[in-house]
Amino acid sequence: MAEAMKVIRSPDCGHSPKQKLVEDMSVALAGADAGLIDSLTVPELVWLHIGKKSVEGQDAVLSAIRKSGPATEVAIERVVSHGRAGAINGIITRSGKRTAFCHMFEFNNTKCTHVKSISTYSVVLR
Repeated sequence: MAEAMKVIRSPDCGHSPKQKLVEDMSVALAGADAGLIDSLTVPELVWLHIGKKSVEGQDAVLSAIRKSGPATEVAIERVVSHGRAGAINGIITRSGKRTAFCHMFEFNNTKCTHVKSISTYSVVLR
């Protein structure tokens, strides 16, 4: 059985449901949690990983995260949100490799109930 992913959450999300959604979505991406990603995104989801080809459609995004597999750890440093956007940064450890990341999320409506696009910036750390 696979070991559970260690999650170090940000202190930023205590009183903001929107920031909690951003953090939950990021943890789901790191953990390859297809069920949670499915429930937090729209079918037309677009994921642009800067420097790589964009992934279009919820099914294609779910397939991409399944291929990468779950991380062993995600440490979230900051979470911010404003209007229909949210951003998060931190470090993901997967297969012994540490990667600094920043996800920029765009929500589908002003209530910010679902994510419609993700732009990811990442750098492998030495």
